[in-house]
Amino acid sequence: MSSKSLSYLKADVYRLTKTYSNKQIVKSVLLNRNFRPIFTMRMCQYLNEKSSMLNKFLLNCFRVLHKMVCNKAGIEFSWQTSIGPGFCLTHGWGTVINFNAVIGSNVTIFKGVIIGTKHKIQENGERLEEYPTIKDNVWIGANSVIIGNVTIGEGAIIAPLSMIYKNVGAHTAVGCNPQKILKENIIEDVFNKFDIKSI
Repeated sequence: MSSKSLSYLKADVYRLTKTYSNKQIVKSVLLNRNFRPIFTMRMCQYLNEKSSMLNKFLLNCFRVLHKMVCNKAGIEFSWQTSIGPGFCLTHGWGTVINFNAVIGSNVTIFKGVIIGTKHKIQENGERLEEYPTIKDNVWIGANSVIIGNVTIGEGAIIAPLSMIYKNVGAHTAVGCNPQKILKENIIEDVFNKFDIKSI
């Protein structure tokens, strides 16, 4: 496995266990249903970069495995989703992440979160799709919905049960439906934060 892929996996497992050895990756795959989809996503992305027949065969195997472990964990996200290192799924049940969303490093997502598409219908009938961008060190509370062409700034906190449809500034806590600012200049909430500069 390339050093980048291995480093991303180590960052992911560090968020979960505060250690980042290969042994801990194997242990987490075996014992943690929320970590397995992250592992299979990273493996699919690694294998997708390779062109050999063996790697193509392994990619197809891991794609099937990724769907299986996502179903087991009660979550839905594509192995092709752009997700930075240090990704943490807490509980997982009911979480849905759109294929085209972009998620940064050290992001924490709780159960029931939806990061989804917003459709805009133009006057000529053309349908435009928009997707969220989540920056680094963001904390997203349970059962929150983030849709459309919005950016969640670095270190932001999304309170549980929030409906987010506008941009959120860096180090800002937002919540409620309709969306409102709860506090600005907050301290980011990232447990077991991985130093991505070491990757």
